[in-house]
Amino acid sequence: MSDGEATVKPLEHPKIKATIPFSVIVYDYKTLVYKGTVVAISSRNDKGPFNVLAAHTNFITVIENQLILHIDPEHSRFLPLEKGIMRVFDQYVEVYLGIERRFF
Repeated sequence: MSDGEATVKPLEHPKIKATIPFSVIVYDYKTLVYKGTVVAISSRNDKGPFNVLAAHTNFITVIENQLILHIDPEHSRFLPLEKGIMRVFDQYVEVYLGIERRFF
């Protein structure tokens, strides 16, 4: 690693106490990765780490480093990634992984 090159630390596993499920669908470049409900999603964008919970405000962002799907408060699925797009709209989340191949 060269001087001045930033390192990205993996997200720490946040303690999620949320219990209200919402729908999420995750695609990679060619396949469906996950479709179901979660109680929270954790990731990182250019502002830093963040969580999405039920009733989150609508937004779209480029995500990087890692995506954590909190299936329930005790079980999570970790998805490494370089870059992706997350869209949160009306209690529904869409995530597109592998966008660096197309856009960056």
